Amino acid sequence: MSNLVPEIGRLVATYPQYALILGSIFCFLGWPIFRPSIALQGFIIGAYFGMRFAQAAGYGSSQVTVVALAALVGLILAGVALSLIGVYAFLYGFLLGFWSMIFLGLNGADVVSVTILAPIVGIIAGFVVVRYLDLGVIVVTAFFGASLVVEALQQMGRLPPIGSSTAVTVGLAMLGILVQYAISQKM
Repeated sequence: MSNLVPEIGRLVATYPQYALILGSIFCFLGWPIFRPSIALQGFIIGAYFGMRFAQAAGYGSSQVTVVALAALVGLILAGVALSLIGVYAFLYGFLLGFWSMIFLGLNGADVVSVTILAPIVGIIAGFVVVRYLDLGVIVVTAFFGASLVVEALQQMGRLPPIGSSTAVTVGLAMLGILVQYAISQKM
């Protein structure tokens, strides 16, 4: 886990423009694309396994059979993924609570306290997001997206690396929450 934070930072440093686009999408459209993105993830995973199964079963010479089986398994797993929306929401909340504690811990808190508190705060946040699904996912995606946008702007030299990042992240997340909430009321 300790290698994950520098890895994410390295990816954002290498491709800040993509992080800026992805962060903006999460920040302002997180809730409207939540269900379609879950279905898409399930479809992609299912199509991959369907294709691998078809090839392993000896249908590799028939492209139509491979594509049909991949599509069928993809659609099945898309449906399964959508039925597990609460699990996805819990994971979003858990990650927000967990990473918040980790990042707070990196700013001078006791490592043992953070190690004990991070999973507890993550679990509590996960249950809160599941309980208040619409608003919970809006808040989580807005903060994830805002964090990614601010990091990308810092990497691009458009924002000072220290000092204003927390205020800009919170302000951008609040704007993202308002936009997503307004969009969700029209849906």
